[in-house]
Amino acid sequence: MKEIKIGNRIVGRGCPAFIIAEIGSNHDCKIERAKELIKLSKDAGADAVKFQSFTAEGLFNPLKPDGDKWVTHPAYKIIESLTLPEDWHYNLKEYADSIGIVFLSAPFDLQRAELLNKIAVPAFKIASGDLTNDVLLKQIAGYKKPVIISTGAGYLGEVERAVDIVRNEGNDEI
Repeated sequence: MKEIKIGNRIVGRGCPAFIIAEIGSNHDCKIERAKELIKLSKDAGADAVKFQSFTAEGLFNPLKPDGDKWVTHPAYKIIESLTLPEDWHYNLKEYADSIGIVFLSAPFDLQRAELLNKIAVPAFKIASGDLTNDVLLKQIAGYKKPVIISTGAGYLGEVERAVDIVRNEGNDEI
């Protein structure tokens, strides 16, 4: 197993565990709460924090079928309220850097992956639901940064394919 570097930490066999505090969308739609969770994660000894970078429109259609017509999807507004605004990414990354904890986020679409690359995250986290998202895997692999791939309930063949896609883009930092 190859060692990779995330921030200032070496991750791999024989190295201390790299602890990632999952914040996800649990910031109550408040940036100060998000910063508080970053600080608490640092105080608890985590090496990194991980958010989720998505937009409601990037996840699903705001409308759903209802008989012979389309109506507003009831979950759309909720998902929209959980979105980490673009400008928060810059602010939270800067804050995490200032207190010495790695800022990570799982992008759920190509635009959010580009945003995370722009703010210079040191690694990318692939959500298990995107294990088979070849286009997203290729784009992220192309940034030539370490990639953490969640496998969730994926089949071994799906995991192997995801690893192959990343490696075929010239990135073996997995």
